[in-house]
Amino acid sequence: MTKQKKQKWKRNLVVMTAITGLGFSTFYPGLSIPVAAVEQSDQPIPKEESVSIVQLVVPNDKAKDKLLELGIDLTHRIEAHDGVYEVDAVVTPTEIAMLKTFGINVKETLITENQWNTRVAERQSTVQLQASLAASEDTLKVLRANHFTNQSGTFLYLEVKSSAGATASTALKATWTENGEEKSATLSRLVDYGEYLYHYLLLPVSAIPSSVKIESNLGGTATSTITEWLGKEPKHPKTDYVTDFVDHYMAPNELYERAEKLSKEFPNLVEIIDMPNKTNGYRRLAQATIGGTTNLAVVVSSKAWGHEGGNDVSVEFKNPGTNNAPLKVTVDGTKILVDLATDSSGKATSTAAQVVKALNENASQLVTATTYRGNTGAGVVAPTTNAAILTDGLKAGADVSRDPFTVKAIRIGKHRDGSKPGVLGYAQEHAHEWVTPLVTIETAERLLRNYSQDSETRKLVDNLDIFLVPSVNPDGANYSLNDYNMQRKNMTNHCGPTASDPGYRNNWGVDLNRNHSVGSVFDGYIGGGTSCTGETYAGPAENSEPEGRNLVWLADKNPNIKFAMNIHSYGGYFMWSPGAYDSKRTTLPRPSAGEEAFYWAASDNILNDIQDHRGTVILPSRTGPIPEINRFIESLII
Repeated sequence: MTKQKKQKWKRNLVVMTAITGLGFSTFYPGLSIPVAAVEQSDQPIPKEESVSIVQLVVPNDKAKDKLLELGIDLTHRIEAHDGVYEVDAVVTPTEIAMLKTFGINVKETLITENQWNTRVAERQSTVQLQASLAASEDTLKVLRANHFTNQSGTFLYLEVKSSAGATASTALKATWTENGEEKSATLSRLVDYGEYLYHYLLLPVSAIPSSVKIESNLGGTATSTITEWLGKEPKHPKTDYVTDFVDHYMAPNELYERAEKLSKEFPNLVEIIDMPNKTNGYRRLAQATIGGTTNLAVVVSSKAWGHEGGNDVSVEFKNPGTNNAPLKVTVDGTKILVDLATDSSGKATSTAAQVVKALNENASQLVTATTYRGNTGAGVVAPTTNAAILTDGLKAGADVSRDPFTVKAIRIGKHRDGSKPGVLGYAQEHAHEWVTPLVTIETAERLLRNYSQDSETRKLVDNLDIFLVPSVNPDGANYSLNDYNMQRKNMTNHCGPTASDPGYRNNWGVDLNRNHSVGSVFDGYIGGGTSCTGETYAGPAENSEPEGRNLVWLADKNPNIKFAMNIHSYGGYFMWSPGAYDSKRTTLPRPSAGEEAFYWAASDNILNDIQDHRGTVILPSRTGPIPEINRFIESLII
């Protein structure tokens, strides 16, 4: 990316970061920096430990420095008082024990991996229900179609039950004629203690319509005459603004399927933009570590992706049963047989390094082989009891595509020709932040379904060009949903052979929030990492990842985009540029006085709305330019 484009990206976007929900990340510090293994007796491959989010008490600055030095994965919430820090972190039992030796103790466990897995199960149950309900056209039953007049005016009131109403994505629209003009509005969905009751509408009208037609986005229809409702007050609050279209965590394919349906339902207000840079895909090479984790181990990786044949490859180490036999590799289809060399007594003598060399010379059409994490491979390989079956280790079902993913933007507006100010909201750069895509898709639903009945919504859609990217990081999101909940990065492995065995599979990837071309570690700014297994790994170069290049492309393609919000979760921060500084605490260029005033005015408006809507107060200490909020966390959250 040229310096000119960097400046254009920087000038054209008023970037705000909203951190309001709940998200998680982790890695294994012991695996974060590849080192040559020490020659030693063989050890079994260690089992993966469970992870928890805990609140740590860090007694002093020395312990704080040690915490950062160890590379413990910290979340965004950090408090300091009287020289003592309270820090939320993602840790394993081994890490907790290690931290105690430095005087760092657990104050409270916030969430365990078992609790997180329960949420995954709940999500799967909801997805299955939604799929079964959407499999056929729904049936609509009009429970009430009334009009009434009180001191405030004349109102239309509807209650309609859908056979598919148990899923929040089911939307009902009412259409009627009023003073010779066709009117329409979206009904609200009523759920009581988890039980779907019906959809309803309470709306002022200027004339009493004679009948109403109800249509579902799943294809169901119903009509009813409108009768007068006598002598009773409405059961429901007077409102014509509909909300709550999401009721479960959504995978990337669900998000974009929902977006495509909206574009077909509201073709005059929305279009879908396919981004040009496809992601790497939810895919891995098939692998196996054969022989433990020391200098007698051999790491074998398929040439083909696991789903494209790598998962069919097997490798067997065998004593041929004869004396003074040579080392020999035989390939039969996808089966690789390694006959180990033997001495005069028939004992196997082939070292790991020798087996690696033989595999690379004789089975290179199927696999590559390395010693374990760069060690010498001087240990003698033992025959295997059974053939080792290579696997990519991916757990998602066939409904999750392994192919490179096309990231999409939802463009909403009455005028989508570049004549209106453009605003961009993009979410889920960090894969484990499951709630942020829901914010974008719920926003799209509200803008479109309230357009015909809410004047404030209509003003937004008529006067803005709105771009929403629900999931910047679909590959990482699929990995987080199906394989490793705490996944933060994308799924692209930039590590070399010494850090590419399957024991590192949860540590590969690039932190997309550190891969941009402004304020990066490559320009001397603090915050990104250079270790390929580190949680804040910035990648091999600026904008190396297609996910980040897509955002640059979108901004370049649509120069009317003047405002952007990077939507993150967890921590309760509302922050804006500058977002990076160097070792001398020199920040990126400050905004102008006018821009700074705009930031503060916008924050006052937005945070007041958050307080009114949720009762949540974003603290003054967590509102403002990133470097001025909290010195301890600046380098962690830019």
